[in-house]
Amino acid sequence: LAFAEPCGATPRFLIRPPAVGALTHARASLQTMWGEAAIAWERTGRTLRVEVRIPWNCTGTVSLPDGAVHEVGSGHHEFSSEPASELQSSRP
Repeated sequence: LAFAEPCGATPRFLIRPPAVGALTHARASLQTMWGEAAIAWERTGRTLRVEVRIPWNCTGTVSLPDGAVHEVGSGHHEFSSEPASELQSSRP
């Protein structure tokens, strides 16, 4: 969770949950002048479930481990993904 463009007409956040590692879940938040930006993710088996909250009048770019990129506006958003490392290891 990071600022991409903190200054300007519309602040934008970058969200990139991790694809690999020993952690099975995490949460992070950032209090901004527009409100709270937050991410929570949980890995269960091969599936990574991601919840993102973008403050009012802001946008975000959510980059998932499977390569999908989502441009989102203010509000609560949910995604699920199979991490790229596991996708690669399941191929013949």
